[in-house]
Amino acid sequence: MLHLNDDTFLAIKSYVNVANQAAGKRGKAIDSLWHQGITSAMLIAPKKGEDASFYSELKSAVVAGFYVIDQNLLDKDIKTLSDQSKAKRKYLQQQIGSKIKDLKNALIKRETPALTKAQTDKAEADKAAKAAVESGKSTHQKLLEGLTNAKKLIGDDEHPTYDVTAAQKAIDKAIVIISG
Repeated sequence: MLHLNDDTFLAIKSYVNVANQAAGKRGKAIDSLWHQGITSAMLIAPKKGEDASFYSELKSAVVAGFYVIDQNLLDKDIKTLSDQSKAKRKYLQQQIGSKIKDLKNALIKRETPALTKAQTDKAEADKAAKAAVESGKSTHQKLLEGLTNAKKLIGDDEHPTYDVTAAQKAIDKAIVIISG
């Protein structure tokens, strides 16, 4: 039977921990935007001729989160860059838009009246159970997929009222037990 070596196990653990921390930071950013009265509509790029000062400030906040070397690349005159640097700069500009879009979409979720957590959890469980039955998967496979999905839902929870890390560790233990 195949097993993860210690290095691989720790690498995966580190990746998941960083992802959980990032999700928590995104939640804090959304909370800050929300409490400041900023709506998803305000995160749409202004049309030509409209005041772009807020959007420029928003872009600057995103860029401030980039590595310094990437910030410097974005500040350089494009005419002075090599083709490789131009491609990297274009990618970074796309990432600015992507991060703003992530914030906008999270605000849309906040603005939209949501189902209660119990309704959402039940709908997810029903959907997963139906898909598992239709797929003809073994109970073992269904359990592992269900646990994996639960772990993802915990990681995506923007406002957890529980210890995310402890819950994910408990799921990890269950996965190890079921995997044999």
